[in-house]
Amino acid sequence: MKDNRPVNLDLLTIKQPLPAITSIFHRISGFLLFIFAALLICALDQSLSSKEDFLALKETLSGGVVKLIIWVVLSALIYHLV
Repeated sequence: MKDNRPVNLDLLTIKQPLPAITSIFHRISGFLLFIFAALLICALDQSLSSKEDFLALKETLSGGVVKLIIWVVLSALIYHLV
């Protein structure tokens, strides 16, 4: 008996159905939220500790790269909730 099933182990060439793609993105967004939730809680703790720490955090968060990271985290939160 000969097995004629195709063998394709390259996951990038396999056409995934839409539910599989949304499931993968849901897991990625959940992982991002898990990682960045700890960082956001640390930033909240720092901002509430003193006025100087709040001003230092405000200056740090005004950078372009940090704004992009915050946008990615908020996008992941919105996608994960939807």
